[in-house]
Amino acid sequence: MRFCFYLFMLFLLAGCGSESNTSVPKQYTGVWSGEQSINQVLNERYILIEGNGTITYYDYLGDSYDQGQNCFIITKQANLAPIEGNIFEYIDSGNVSWVKLSITDNILSFLLGDVGSTFDSSGSFGIVYKYKSTNTNKSDLTPLCQA
Repeated sequence: MRFCFYLFMLFLLAGCGSESNTSVPKQYTGVWSGEQSINQVLNERYILIEGNGTITYYDYLGDSYDQGQNCFIITKQANLAPIEGNIFEYIDSGNVSWVKLSITDNILSFLLGDVGSTFDSSGSFGIVYKYKSTNTNKSDLTPLCQA
């Protein structure tokens, strides 16, 4: 009888396990170009969004803006965790906010909410960052600069 009870509990617990989805949809993953012209000088920046939710921000120091070495630095890392659809929790150095991702004409719009705020479905709050689709791969973001 005890065996049946334990067997029942085992099946009950196995059925109650949670399967949290920490993945980011494929259309948002990959390397995106955030290059911009500042006073007619090109500043090359990239973000890498990985399927597990990791976002890595890169800056190329060999461009005409930085005029440095032919290498990349990682300026910061953050993480995305799905909330619903294209809305994600955005975790940066322990600070939590939200981000809404959308793609139009190969441009990734990154609507980032204020730290500690909750998502407003009107989309009227936050800062919009735009990144262009690129053929750059993660392996192209090398070499990393030596400290």
